[in-house]
Amino acid sequence: MCGDVKRMSATADRLILVAENDSSDERLLKWAITNAGIPAPVFFVHDGAEAMDYLLGIPPYHDRAKYPFPRLLIVNLKMPRVDGFELLSWLQKLPGLDKLAVAVMSGPSWQQDFERARALGANLYLNKWLDFSELVQAIKALPTDDGSRPAKRSSRGEARGRKMDQNKVF
Repeated sequence: MCGDVKRMSATADRLILVAENDSSDERLLKWAITNAGIPAPVFFVHDGAEAMDYLLGIPPYHDRAKYPFPRLLIVNLKMPRVDGFELLSWLQKLPGLDKLAVAVMSGPSWQQDFERARALGANLYLNKWLDFSELVQAIKALPTDDGSRPAKRSSRGEARGRKMDQNKVF
């Protein structure tokens, strides 16, 4: 387990749950979220199966005071055991979980990954191989605290053309 449960307090209702199996990417994402100025606690699980347990409140995640239900789920598409696509498919089948805001994260952008993730309910696609400042800007575009989808990108982001596609808002 990688979460810092003790820091979850008044902002726990804005928790971001991240399913990421690579410790380097975990550190990068933590740093990008901090630099994006997102004031929400972040909890990491290592794969889609652990994310399922967390979302269902299966031990050790059964205490919602310690492990609150997330406002946003960020999912790496390429993970062991249960990958991001399987997790997205599972979310769609469960009442209530199909409304959870979800951002998917992977390496180089592939159009079929975009389309498949969108069809499975993802709100945003993050390319984790971006320049760090672009990753921070993409994180700023994540769904808001009220669960709504992010606003359209700024004109600066739209001007980037193909690079913009790597952080696709659905």
